[in-house]
Amino acid sequence: MAHFQRAELDGVPIYWADCPTGPLTASLGFRVGRVDEELRFAGITHLVEHLVMSTLGMPEYEHNAVVEDKRTLFYATGSAEDVIAFLHAVVDGLTHLPIDRIAHERKILRAEDDRLDPGITELLRGLRFGPVGHGVIATHQLGLESLEPGHVTEWANTRFTAQNAALWLTGPIPDGLRLALPSGEPFPIPEPRAIEWLRLPAFFAGPPGGVAISIVGARWGGLSAAIAIAERRLQRRLRHERGLVYYIQADSDPLTRDVAEAVIAPSVHRTMYPTYGIRSCESSTTSVAPDRRTRSSSRTVSGSAERSVIRLHVPAGSTSRSSITFWARLFVNRPTCSPLTSS
Repeated sequence: MAHFQRAELDGVPIYWADCPTGPLTASLGFRVGRVDEELRFAGITHLVEHLVMSTLGMPEYEHNAVVEDKRTLFYATGSAEDVIAFLHAVVDGLTHLPIDRIAHERKILRAEDDRLDPGITELLRGLRFGPVGHGVIATHQLGLESLEPGHVTEWANTRFTAQNAALWLTGPIPDGLRLALPSGEPFPIPEPRAIEWLRLPAFFAGPPGGVAISIVGARWGGLSAAIAIAERRLQRRLRHERGLVYYIQADSDPLTRDVAEAVIAPSVHRTMYPTYGIRSCESSTTSVAPDRRTRSSSRTVSGSAERSVIRLHVPAGSTSRSSITFWARLFVNRPTCSPLTSS
């Protein structure tokens, strides 16, 4: 088993493991993503990433970049020389952004944004947090039309710095590598804050397509275990026994170091809503644990999460809301839930 080692180069922390076989892979990450963007500037991180990648041309080695909710990654796989060339090009692109390409890259990003709609997880975060912080990912990149060169340059100079970066490698640091990023300060992940007037637990009737539940709680093994148990129960009941769904989406994603969000979303077909599809979801999630010890554990989980539930209920055609309500009692032992309305 490879042992991870830590080093530092030009102020950037580096984590690497000596993997004796295969090409070298490197990923240069920055603690900046969509959670950091104001709604009026939504898409600015993605625009910076596109501008940087446009300077690379079309090298033969494998490479790419991605903007996530909390981080931005530039990564490549190839020979040591390939990886050095890639990282040097990324750093040079960040410090010398091709501002003259903003209009061109804006068109590409607009086309990309138009074909991608927020998924269930993104929609639930938007309902909980609103169009700020952790909820921005529920929106399209609305700032693309109004971003000026000065906005983009300042974002790159302050967020893509050595103190806000980290590099990992699948081998020792290659000779000749430099990371001449500007100096700056680290940016912590914003704290997840629900909409002030939101009373939880709550539900929201959304567009047709399925049902889902979101739970926010302490980031620990108990939450992940409970979600895994729920996924297995739902998969057995709704797919293998009833044939109602194709899959169960059940994910636990960290929002910060200490807080995580869990999402459960059975892919119930809309034609089955009026019959017994949702009632099967209800009975499958009423009790997570098969024995007393696990039930006790689930009560512990609910202590930190019971008031952090948002259910997304999806009506189909003329089907009434009551006939499709997803009464998921995984963490909330209540027969009903509060509406998502202002007080």
